[in-house]
Amino acid sequence: MSTTPQPFVFVSYAHANEPLVRRLIADLKVRGINAWVDESRLEAGTPDWESALRVAISGAKAVILIASPDARASRYVKDELRIAEMYKRRIYPLWVAGAQWMDSIPIGWGGTQYIDARESGYFIAVDELAAALRGVPPPTLQVPVPPSPSNSSTYSQVAGSSQDQTVSSPTFPKRAGTGKSTWACLTASVATIVIVVVLVVVVGGQLINFISGIFQNGGTTLPGSHESGQLRVTPTSLILIHTQGGFNNGCFYTPGSDWTCRVTLQNVSTTGAFSWSTQVSVRTITLSPSAAIIPLSAGQSEEVNIQIPENSCGHAVVTFKGPENSVDVTIDCS
Repeated sequence: MSTTPQPFVFVSYAHANEPLVRRLIADLKVRGINAWVDESRLEAGTPDWESALRVAISGAKAVILIASPDARASRYVKDELRIAEMYKRRIYPLWVAGAQWMDSIPIGWGGTQYIDARESGYFIAVDELAAALRGVPPPTLQVPVPPSPSNSSTYSQVAGSSQDQTVSSPTFPKRAGTGKSTWACLTASVATIVIVVVLVVVVGGQLINFISGIFQNGGTTLPGSHESGQLRVTPTSLILIHTQGGFNNGCFYTPGSDWTCRVTLQNVSTTGAFSWSTQVSVRTITLSPSAAIIPLSAGQSEEVNIQIPENSCGHAVVTFKGPENSVDVTIDCS
């Protein structure tokens, strides 16, 4: 008795984003969506590896592109996108890292619609992605266009559905203007200008205080408050072993490549918010992010990825600095 394989999606990503991809696969499975990634550990570039990727992409329902600066620089990700285009597979970009979209996507994909899954937007993004993969169209905004001889205009919606849809834009009849309506529009415009001026004054004052705090205190502060609070980092010790590939002690390692480790920062104080910074004893070790993008509120936590090149073996220390204390994370590899 034969069984029909369950539909699945192919995930194209850079190895530096492996921890997040594992998390995404688990979250999609909970939502009833199976994802395919290269778990065979075949050596990249060999015929078996290339054949496996081609078969997986051609058999996939769609392709999820994990967009990040690492993915933009990955030639394997670029090849996988070309193969997906060749088989006419729909591609769903999921933006997971990077300050600018154009720095997180290969050339030629900058105008593609994407789902922003960075930082705290991850959970909402996974729900949107799952809905799109199930063929549920997202809400769309219809923009009125001037009446044409055909009395209609069409546009194609590319993302969020399994097939392109043609949607008619509504047309509106012309209305003759009157003195009363003109006066109402003028009054509304003046009121809008007044509101904008008030907002500029209020927000501008807070922004000036915020920038002044950066230069005076040497860091980011919240307007009207000072930074305080205890910083906690877990784990504080990372032991890396060359001979063990895969996940080990909170790190992911591919033999012949780099380690990617993740630590969690938390503001364990009950009040206040603060920024944090880092210092690394070995320059080749990189962190993402390497400093607070926004202040860490009371009880809030944030994850930091540590990229450790294989040739940086030995002992290293990463220091996370808070306003009231610092925490050292030691790295030892053999």
